[in-house]
Amino acid sequence: MTVEIRTCIHIKPNGVQCGSPALRGKTLCYYHIKPRQARRSISLEIPDLHEPSAVTYVVNQIMVGLVRGTMATKQASAMLYALQIAQKEKSG
Repeated sequence: MTVEIRTCIHIKPNGVQCGSPALRGKTLCYYHIKPRQARRSISLEIPDLHEPSAVTYVVNQIMVGLVRGTMATKQASAMLYALQIAQKEKSG
């Protein structure tokens, strides 16, 4: 009888695959599934964007989320693009 043990699909910053055993029925190991679950539960306070300091505040929150690993790059990119559009509408 052959037992298949899947490995974690997470790619480390150095480009090497994790290699730890994946959780049963999952594609990630114990250590890499937790940060991804945390990213899904981020809450971001968005103030009134008419104030110049508010835009700076939101950009700072996005940067902190990226550094802490609580925000996905794709989500941060979409939010920064939305801020850019809001700024263009405000000035134009």
